Amino acid sequence: YTELRKSKIEVIEGSVMDVASKLSTFSNCISTDSGWLHVAHLYGLKTMGLFGFDTPVEWAPPQSLIFHSEHCLPSKTRYLKSCETLQPLGTIRSDEFEIAVGKFLNISSH
Repeated sequence: YTELRKSKIEVIEGSVMDVASKLSTFSNCISTDSGWLHVAHLYGLKTMGLFGFDTPVEWAPPQSLIFHSEHCLPSKTRYLKSCETLQPLGTIRSDEFEIAVGKFLNISSH
């Protein structure tokens, strides 16, 4: 997390109440395709969702910027026991992610 904090990006950890309370004080949120993305949207934050499955049309909050892993997986594999070791965000390209975050935050990456 050291590099993220140097970039003034904060990683929020803790209990559900701790995270929700802290999240409510921000204006932007980058989150995996999870409940936190929706909590951030409900607080009125600008959101960027990280999707490893082909579900953003169905699950992304309105106006959320979407970032896919390089090889997005079919949604039917999401809860299959035989696919439990899949790493859906494992193919995120860091160079493309850095550019996307820069655009999301309206900052230059250089």
